[in-house]
Amino acid sequence: CKGKQIAVPRSQLPEADENEYYWSDLIGVRVKNRQEVDFGLITDVFETGANDVIAVRADPVEQETTAKVKEKPQERLLPFTADVVLEVDLKAKTMLVDWDADF
Repeated sequence: CKGKQIAVPRSQLPEADENEYYWSDLIGVRVKNRQEVDFGLITDVFETGANDVIAVRADPVEQETTAKVKEKPQERLLPFTADVVLEVDLKAKTMLVDWDADF
C-alpha cells in the first residue's frame, strides 16, 4: 500500500547492525559539521531513489541569536551517505557530518 504508514512495537524490531539505524531513532538527533557548526536537529528522513536524505532544521532560538532576525528556521537536506555522515552517537543524540555550512 503505497503512501501508507504502519506501526510496529519497538520490541518486535530486530537490533540494528553497526552503522545501521532505524529512521525513527534519528529524529531529534543534533547535527554538527567538522568545524563544530550546529546545523540543528533531524526532523525527517526520506528516500530519493539515489540515497536516503536527512532533513535538518536549525533551532529557531539558535538561529535568532546568530542572525539577530526572526525568520523561518533554515532547513538543510543532507545525503545520508558514508562520505557525508561520519559519526552517529544515538546515546548522545549527535551526528557529525562532512558538510560545508555554506551549503
